[in-house]
Amino acid sequence: VVLSLVQYFGMFPSFLTPIMRLFIDRFTDQSHGSGRGVAALFAEPSYASLSIHYYFAYFMFQYKVNQRSLLGYGAILAMIVFDLFIIRSITGLVMIFVYFISLQRWKYIWRGAILFVALSLLVIYLANQATVKPRAIEFMYDFIYNQEYQDPMPFLLNESGFRVISVWAAYAYGLVNPLGSGIGGWGTASLEAMDQIGVPATEIGFFASYSGGEFDGVRPTSFVADLFLEMGWVGFVLFILAFAKYMFSKSLFNDVASRPVLIMFFFNLFVMGTIGDPLPFIFLALAYREHFPSMA
Repeated sequence: VVLSLVQYFGMFPSFLTPIMRLFIDRFTDQSHGSGRGVAALFAEPSYASLSIHYYFAYFMFQYKVNQRSLLGYGAILAMIVFDLFIIRSITGLVMIFVYFISLQRWKYIWRGAILFVALSLLVIYLANQATVKPRAIEFMYDFIYNQEYQDPMPFLLNESGFRVISVWAAYAYGLVNPLGSGIGGWGTASLEAMDQIGVPATEIGFFASYSGGEFDGVRPTSFVADLFLEMGWVGFVLFILAFAKYMFSKSLFNDVASRPVLIMFFFNLFVMGTIGDPLPFIFLALAYREHFPSMA
């Protein structure tokens, strides 16, 4: 968090940047530009955003902060402001939404969703008055006020880079190929998967903008989606059978303090995350240890 603020205000010593790049190849000492924010100790803002929400959720759990108290709401508001104006990642808005919804009782979850949407619309409207809009704000403004929600799929496919299409195509591929493409075969298989659902790489702006038109394979940004792509639904079933007792905990879910860590873990596992990122698994393990001291 401190490093993020240092980068945001342009105060990071430039002579240290080459040294930092010995450890983090894509380290940058300032904002990424084009409406994107800073990345702290991560390769890009979206990765930083995914991770910092786990630190936040675990902090709130570990120190038993009542999320419905003044302190709790203040902390959540501070996290939203940090997302919107420092990291400026669309991923951050998604993650804080998942966190906020996970705090609600399922019987009244619609109330929480309405409150979150109302607050988001207000923040988006106010932030839109700024000369340079954060990318997350620009995305939400286009989606809501420019009515992109009327035909959302083309908009989401282009704005999300390869994320949405890679996950969607991988699940579809794994369902029709019970054993997937084989471990390590994700490169060619990911392009085949996109072709099979009728959205070839040639129609995705990511490949034209960032890959120079080179249609190299892309790994799905979801652990389970990658399982479907490389090991099919059979591999997914074997994975669930092996780890179900560690992943599905009624006690952890019923505790409102630990529930966000569990829900965010499943969201990253099944919907949107980063392949190879150990943090979701680490924080789930820490939540287990905190919740069940005897497991330490």
